[in-house]
Amino acid sequence: MTEDTDVKKGLSAKVFGGLMALVAFVAATGGFVYFRKGHEILVTLPPSTLPSVVLPTTPLTPPTPPPVVPVTPQTPVIPPKPVPPPVIPIQTTAFKNGTYSAMGTYFAPSGQESIGITLVLKDDLVTGAYARALATNPRSVYFQQQFVNNFASQVIGKKITDVSLDNVSGASLTPQGFNDAVAKIEAQAKA
Repeated sequence: MTEDTDVKKGLSAKVFGGLMALVAFVAATGGFVYFRKGHEILVTLPPSTLPSVVLPTTPLTPPTPPPVVPVTPQTPVIPPKPVPPPVIPIQTTAFKNGTYSAMGTYFAPSGQESIGITLVLKDDLVTGAYARALATNPRSVYFQQQFVNNFASQVIGKKITDVSLDNVSGASLTPQGFNDAVAKIEAQAKA
């Protein structure tokens, strides 16, 4: 059987059931049921009940489905973009932060002399500078003391790689010892 035939059989059964109920009602009230050609049924009821009713016997049509209402698309909800984690800067310095000390040597007319140098480094910059005179010859002691009292302003705030001195307050050999100590400090502080 096809689906169409099943629907007709279902409707015919409903119509037949309805007719049987009508016939039972009419018979209970003392009326008569007449079947006519053209699929009509004539029902006669006693005067004390309702007037005559003519019912069509044609199959009922299925109810009309409700109209299809187009669904308008809603604006999609876009979730917020995730917040990226904070950027942690990668250390790009060539030297480790810290305090470093070294002894620098140089040759004076009186022989080899030494000077003690301490530098404080932060982000490759010299943020502190200290010197200690270690000379033994009186003339060298004088020039080293001139250097110790005046060199810091020439190195603080500079990159360690840019620190190189050649003459500080008349001392021209002591800076050679300073430069030797700076080279040793760079080697110690290399990242």
